[in-house]
Amino acid sequence: RKYVPRTPSGLVPIFVGGDRLSEGCSRNMQWSFGEGETAEDRLEGLIFYFLDWHAIRNLHEIHQKIFLREASARDHGTFYANLNKIKSSNAKKGPHAAYNAYKEAVHKDPCALFIAASLDYFGMDNPEGKLQYYTFKPHN
Repeated sequence: RKYVPRTPSGLVPIFVGGDRLSEGCSRNMQWSFGEGETAEDRLEGLIFYFLDWHAIRNLHEIHQKIFLREASARDHGTFYANLNKIKSSNAKKGPHAAYNAYKEAVHKDPCALFIAASLDYFGMDNPEGKLQYYTFKPHN
């Protein structure tokens, strides 16, 4: 009981993610305590959801096979070359050896490309700079 986060008004809800088996077992446990007298007795502070971590990791493995090529390290704009620019060089180990770093890099790379393209289009040196072009014009 001392490990459950609380506020003066009661328990703080906690999200609990897991695979299908963990989620199912957790929900059944919560349902079996459903007749409790208090919210704590009924385990109402636990919010269970399905988190298919393995499928996401396998998706990143497919991404790695397509986009993470060491031979493209010198090619401007490739995922491998961008890993240094977005300060995610640890992701070069791949999703199985460095899952969190790879997942973050997959998210950061398109964001960085979009920002770089926008800066170029508007003639800006950095995001805090002034717009050089105030109207939309066709880009050559």
